[in-house]
Parts: sequence; structure tokens; C-alpha cells
Amino acid sequence: MQLVPAGDTLFPRYPPVPILSQVIFRLLSKFFLTFCRIKELRERLGISQSELARRMGVKHPSVVQWENGEAMPAAAKLPRLAAVLECTIDELYQKPSA
Repeated sequence: MQLVPAGDTLFPRYPPVPILSQVIFRLLSKFFLTFCRIKELRERLGISQSELARRMGVKHPSVVQWENGEAMPAAAKLPRLAAVLECTIDELYQKPSA
């Protein structure tokens, strides 16, 4: 850990907030996206990733990232996503049926 001067005091230099945010996001996404069922629900309706993206008003790569666990849909988009996939928000994150 490197100390940086600030007036008469030395403070530890921590990683910039964006780096910490990325680390936290990756840890949380591994937990939450383990149960994310977007792909399963989309395929059940027989719609393509491109069609889901169009209905959601996002770009196709966003849907790919959601399904691959590389990103999570914004919380504000969850009600629309649930409506498009004809499920509840809770069902988006339930364990897949065996």
C-alpha cells in the first residue's frame, strides 16, 4: 500500500472507485446471474436475442451479455424485461426448473 500526502497527513492510496465497482459487480454478478433465466425464458417464447433487444429498446450485444452473465440488466429495465418474457421479476432470478 502506498501512502500519499494530503497536507500534513499521509493517506493510503486505494484503487480508484471504478476498479472497486468492477470487482464488486463481478462478485455480485456471479451470485445473481447464477440463477438468471433470461435465455431460458426467451427460448420458451421462441424469440431471438435480436427480437428481445428490439422489444427492450437495447442493442443486441446487451442481451448477449445478460445471457452470458457478463452484465446484468439495469434495475429500471426489469419490469419491462419481465413483461416481454411473460414472467415476474422474481421468476427471472429463480433456479431453473429441473
